[in-house]
Amino acid sequence: LLDANAITVGTTGLYGVNRVGDDGSTTPLNDGPLSGLTTTANGSIVQRNSSGILTVASAVSANGAGNVRLAAGTGGNVLVNNSISSGSGNLTVFGQGGVTQTAVLSTGGAGTIDIQGNSGAVTLGAAVNAGAGNIRVDAATSAAIAAITTSGHVSVEAGTSITDNNGAAVNVSAASVRLDAQGGAVGTGADRLETATANLAAHGGAGGVFVQNTGDVSTGLLAPVSVNRVGPTGATTGLADAASLNGLSTAANGAAVLVNAGSVTVARARVPPNGSGNVLVQATSRAVALNPPGLTGTG
Repeated sequence: LLDANAITVGTTGLYGVNRVGDDGSTTPLNDGPLSGLTTTANGSIVQRNSSGILTVASAVSANGAGNVRLAAGTGGNVLVNNSISSGSGNLTVFGQGGVTQTAVLSTGGAGTIDIQGNSGAVTLGAAVNAGAGNIRVDAATSAAIAAITTSGHVSVEAGTSITDNNGAAVNVSAASVRLDAQGGAVGTGADRLETATANLAAHGGAGGVFVQNTGDVSTGLLAPVSVNRVGPTGATTGLADAASLNGLSTAANGAAVLVNAGSVTVARARVPPNGSGNVLVQATSRAVALNPPGLTGTG
């Protein structure tokens, strides 16, 4: 489906006609209301517009391995106010502006989830769940994270900062977690980003990196995370981070802080050469192991 302007996925009313009988009399004939976008038999769903806001007010659900693409065109944001799901297909939510989510996004099996705010922010205020599939969030400006869960891998990239959007609860639970706040911070000193992963890499700018993890964790080199982007035809193409991310790092003298409930193996935690950013790696219940190149910087 392609609309020229702003569009809402919602519920239609009753639409009726008068059926003319053999005797010339009429009988009202009505369609019942229809809500959201749904498929059967592994059918995919594509809803996009050329410009303006795309609002999901009623549920979008693809059956089985059906894929889902919801995309807002020029200057448009996607507002996810009701659930988007597939049994095991791939989900893409793309806003030429940004994406704001207040209802669950979910898929199962190896289905991946791809969320992008092409020129604006991504604000996730509800659960984003994949079975074993990867999840990738890409925001041109800021990314606010509520609860991302998968047994696969997660990447969050932001042009400015990555922030906590669910209080003290875990923000990201996955086999590995990449957090790249290219021009700002990952979390803050007063509100660390909460993760539950065995493999972590994070990069921040002058605002630093502040992460609190649960479980034994290693900070080292993580490969790009790849997802399946759903296109206008419902077919998918591969999409991945541009490069690997290594350990805990900052720019412009930002601090790097990792507090972990479990052991920590540090393959790399660094600030820029001769940078004065401080580094704290703390295991609250077990040991910290430093492996070369270990900690660098002058802070």
